[in-house]
Amino acid sequence: MSDSDRMGTLLASPGVVRDERTGEVAATLTLALSRDIWAVDPHPGAEPVSVLVSAMLGRGWALLTETDPSTVRGLPRPAGWSVEVPHPDGQIAIGTAGEVLYAGDLGPAVPSGWLSAIHAQGDELTVCVATDVDLTRRDLADHLAYARSRGQVAAAVLPVTLDRGAPS
Repeated sequence: MSDSDRMGTLLASPGVVRDERTGEVAATLTLALSRDIWAVDPHPGAEPVSVLVSAMLGRGWALLTETDPSTVRGLPRPAGWSVEVPHPDGQIAIGTAGEVLYAGDLGPAVPSGWLSAIHAQGDELTVCVATDVDLTRRDLADHLAYARSRGQVAAAVLPVTLDRGAPS
């Protein structure tokens, strides 16, 4: 079995959160492994812990509990992390100088206004790393809310380098 078979594939799902009362918007990108990795503590009452979410927390990210724009904008901005959107065709790279978290496409479901929301957010993107989440579900918003309530989503706000020729 290869490493990618054991670890699964990291998938991406872009989104835009809006506060209808204030008009605030924030662009998000949720990443989830197609196969989750869990650490288990044998002590009575201990719950499994996502290795991926735990790793992100150790890198300065925070647990995400709410998705309103003001909460999303208040997430940590860990030093050294960035997002590059080099092509209008949706390719994206997320990482640090020495580590790539994700490099690939955004899939077919990029919501209209996603790049505009990045601009409105001061060229920043809220990146969420979720575990035990199926990004292909029709009820994805509810499914992500359930994952957040279980402490299975780590997030950070990262600076974005955008190709200004990309469609918004």
